[in-house]
Amino acid sequence: MIIFPRYAIYYVAASGSDLDRFGAQLLGYDAFNGEYLSFPGDVTQTVPDWRELTRDPRKYGFHATLKAPLSLAQGKTEGGLVAACERFAEIPRRIPLIQPVVNSLSDFIAIVPAQSSAELTQLAADCTREFDSFRALLTPEDRARRNPSKLTPKQCEHLDRWGYPYVMEDFRFHMTLTGRLGATRGEPILTMLRLRFSALGLASLAIDRIAVCRQDSAAALAKHFDVDPDDLKASRKVFVEKYKAADSSLLLRSFRVVHSHLPRLQSIYERYRGQYGVYYNRTSGKEGQRLVVASLLDIHRLTREAIECRFINPYRLPTGEWSIYDYAGYLFPVGETLYLLTEQKDNGFEVLSILIQTSYGPKVRLLKGLISGVGVRIEEGIERHWIAARPAVFAKRRSRIENWRAAISQDLGFCRKLNCRSLYGGS
Repeated sequence: MIIFPRYAIYYVAASGSDLDRFGAQLLGYDAFNGEYLSFPGDVTQTVPDWRELTRDPRKYGFHATLKAPLSLAQGKTEGGLVAACERFAEIPRRIPLIQPVVNSLSDFIAIVPAQSSAELTQLAADCTREFDSFRALLTPEDRARRNPSKLTPKQCEHLDRWGYPYVMEDFRFHMTLTGRLGATRGEPILTMLRLRFSALGLASLAIDRIAVCRQDSAAALAKHFDVDPDDLKASRKVFVEKYKAADSSLLLRSFRVVHSHLPRLQSIYERYRGQYGVYYNRTSGKEGQRLVVASLLDIHRLTREAIECRFINPYRLPTGEWSIYDYAGYLFPVGETLYLLTEQKDNGFEVLSILIQTSYGPKVRLLKGLISGVGVRIEEGIERHWIAARPAVFAKRRSRIENWRAAISQDLGFCRKLNCRSLYGGS
């Protein structure tokens, strides 16, 4: 069992640099400010399932590992780890300088050095040793997750000594750009990424900064405490940028996701899996006509990290045709509440959160909850922000909707019959 939060020591490109933007946009996530990003249009046109291919590296942000993720040992604190990182960054040392190239590593693609670097290997080894006192010992379950039967004897030795098999002489610097690729997909994607990377004109890269990174839960994305020493031989005090996202983000300030163990996730998933008709009131048109929006929530998949869900919200275009806002995200059980956090799949300007009261009946039929959206839209050249919240009713469906267009005007769309506030119990 992994204990959260976890911490790691990473190399991260300078915030806002060409390399930082390159990696963040490909992964669809900026780990410095905690924002989701739209993928480059030409990439998603070439690789339609790019979101899925980058799901795993997106959890951690664009980085290269110097000290693998660890849970804190008893008596160790986050503040102590950050202070140790400050002291480490002040130690004079030669700055590793590499020629970065895009290449395949096993079955994924990453930015790697064109040639091995003794200085970089030494930096990683120093990080492995220096911060190991902060690491909680591996549990038998943690060790088993590393599939020791597939490791070399030396890698098994590293796993038992340092908590991670790919250290010291087995260390390979890499900044991951994709998840695992099938045997037939690697070459065309590698060609595309090499072409995009060549446009940066990045002939050399100084590994001149380190970052303490925190992961709050298995499904939470890593957040960076940026440690920018200008270079690692600086002897001045390092400024550590504190975790701003938790103070500036409405969603994170309002609610902190609590990691649940897999058995509870399994139980929640089995109880609530399926599709729900979602009904909430809205005002439409100049006359302020009150309508009920009939949307669709699909709780459809359980992974080792979270319950995945999809939310389809229909709307009518000025032409009279129907379209949808399509959201994808995760469900977490927290106390007596199911918390869902989703983002638009095709447009990166809205995050939707849903809170649902758990059901105590023998069967799940009708649930009460709240839907809230936070977003940005450009209208006539002006950036407009909004926050909207509506009480909602969730009715379990007996049959699945596979084609939302066929369900418009029957199960999805607008109607005038239901008072969601009365059903929810609001005023």
